[in-house]
Amino acid sequence: MPRKKQAKQFKQLQAKWYAKLSKSGFEDIEANDNKLKRYDAEYFLSTSVDKAMETLQYYKQCEEFLREHNFFSKSDRGIWRLHCTGMTEEEIAKHFGVNQSTISRILGRIHKVMQDDRSDNN
Repeated sequence: MPRKKQAKQFKQLQAKWYAKLSKSGFEDIEANDNKLKRYDAEYFLSTSVDKAMETLQYYKQCEEFLREHNFFSKSDRGIWRLHCTGMTEEEIAKHFGVNQSTISRILGRIHKVMQDDRSDNN
């Protein structure tokens, strides 16, 4: 295929995807010249700090739940304990010798119980 035709097809495909992204609410941080639209370090730092604080709070709640909840099984408790340390689903699955989807399902179930418990206590 000639190079000009490839470039034209690429630009058409790129325009299509940019339109989809824009419609979904996505806002690119780069301008068309591949430079950042804004260099606001405070924005990036505050976002990072906020996210870190949310993550810290989440794991504190997970650890509290680990101490206080009567788990269905020892394996559920072990899976949740590893989750509380920040291990990924894939790492936990390897540790227990099961599929990641199994770990995901178990964590989802336990997480729902944790949320329900928190709702009942508030």
